[in-house]
Amino acid sequence: ASGVSEDYVLGAVPLFPRVRLHDLDLTIEAPAAPQAVPLISQVLWRSKKVRGSAIPYSQLRSGGVLRFMAPGDGQFGQGFSS
Repeated sequence: ASGVSEDYVLGAVPLFPRVRLHDLDLTIEAPAAPQAVPLISQVLWRSKKVRGSAIPYSQLRSGGVLRFMAPGDGQFGQGFSS
């Protein structure tokens, strides 16, 4: 169908710090989610930086951890690139 994509768009901070989707063996982590104004510096998939603002659903289906990193969170501080 026109306008349909398999990409999961990384446009907003998740509402919860950690969500586990058992059927997909997928964990979504966003430690900054409880903050009043959560900021994200970058997104990691299986500990590797996600380039751009989307990730293919086919990658998420294979299982792993999608982590929304806040500024100063851990050793990753290069910023989110789109």
